[in-house]
Amino acid sequence: MLLYAQLVSQMTDLAGKQFNSGEFGQASQTIELVQRYTEKIHAGVTDDSKKLRDAELLMRRASFRLKGILSAATYEDRPALEVTLKQLNEVQSDLLMQVFKK
Repeated sequence: MLLYAQLVSQMTDLAGKQFNSGEFGQASQTIELVQRYTEKIHAGVTDDSKKLRDAELLMRRASFRLKGILSAATYEDRPALEVTLKQLNEVQSDLLMQVFKK
């Protein structure tokens, strides 16, 4: 789970760089990977509170970064980014609930 959270965080940064440099096709593919890894995080939530907290922080960072990307994105790219942001926020919320459930 933590590995996927790290990948999501790094890939969100990469997508931002790709959007900024005009590589919209590559950025869209990167966003699709972010979605897939986010699904894997959601499916793999465990009871390890340290890993949960670390993963939640990475998801928060990725969500913040994605909001910045969304604000600068073209109209065509917004739907995929909005879906990804919603998915990230849901996973972050679930992780946070698991952290405080303990």
